[in-house]
Amino acid sequence: MKRLFLIPAILLVFVSLVCFGQKQKEIFVCSYYGQPISPESLCLNFQGFMSNHRAERVVDSLTKAMGVPTNPFKVMECPNIDNCFATFLNSEPYIIYDRDFLARVSRIAQKDWAAISILAHEIGHHTNFHTTDGAGSRPEKELQADYSSGFYLHNLGASLEESQLAMKHFQSEQATKTHPARSQRMAAIRTGWLAAESMYPKFKEIVKEESAPKVLSISSNPNDDLPEELIDTNDESESLLSRTGCISGNCVDGTGYFIHKSQGSYKGAWKNGKRHGWGILYYPNGSKKYEGQFVMGEKQGRGTYYFENGDWYVGLFSKNEIVGTGVYHYINGDIFEGPYSELTEN
Repeated sequence: MKRLFLIPAILLVFVSLVCFGQKQKEIFVCSYYGQPISPESLCLNFQGFMSNHRAERVVDSLTKAMGVPTNPFKVMECPNIDNCFATFLNSEPYIIYDRDFLARVSRIAQKDWAAISILAHEIGHHTNFHTTDGAGSRPEKELQADYSSGFYLHNLGASLEESQLAMKHFQSEQATKTHPARSQRMAAIRTGWLAAESMYPKFKEIVKEESAPKVLSISSNPNDDLPEELIDTNDESESLLSRTGCISGNCVDGTGYFIHKSQGSYKGAWKNGKRHGWGILYYPNGSKKYEGQFVMGEKQGRGTYYFENGDWYVGLFSKNEIVGTGVYHYINGDIFEGPYSELTEN
């Protein structure tokens, strides 16, 4: 039980430093992928910042995933820096970011997790006290922040692959004096993610593959989900497999890959012959349809739904329906954050 209180305890100490910290003569600035930066030239000495509510909500979610009810970080937008930074200014911890940079990250990686992981990395610098030690950016600090990023993203529901997306696309394999090579940083994220998985298991037995499977035929109605009950557990196993198309694994109780004759396919966890746990639904053409949590055959919990027009939605699901507040990504790069019902009403 002691481990459950480790991160909140670290944040408590950190917030204490914020409250009682002395004014610094030098501003610590750590960039995500290590290009040279002058604190004095950053946003005209930090004047004229704009706040962005969406970024604040992402950071709020990250701190809650760490077990901290109140976000202690200042989140500020700084245009045209093409990066994200962690710094400590006037006795307060700042996360500084370029909105266009994060939008480009999400667009290139094709998932919002990439941008979230960058913000998580910068939070990692704060929670590891890198912004208060006056020593500047160093390779070991980057690896510690990468570890924290992997840990935090796991607790938000990201897979290991999703937690490493930004590093995969934006970090060079060439190490510098301040930043390690990509392979080292990917390994640090993996270590943090696996540490969180050992404490709060969510992905047990699920091996996620990069490419979508090819299905056997095309449905006349590709919008239909797979049936709630694909398997009659009273049938004999041989005829069961022949009828349902479980081509690998265990599609009753375990992890299996099931191809429906007309309605696409599913790869992930099963319980009592129903989708249960983490899994991925695919359209009949092989493109991804939904990735996230299932409970007894229904989309339930956090997930990402991919529309056929190229848009995608990240949020919560209950009994196959989108509920609550989430983030809708348009194919043209626009983003809507709020209740999904507001989109459907317009």
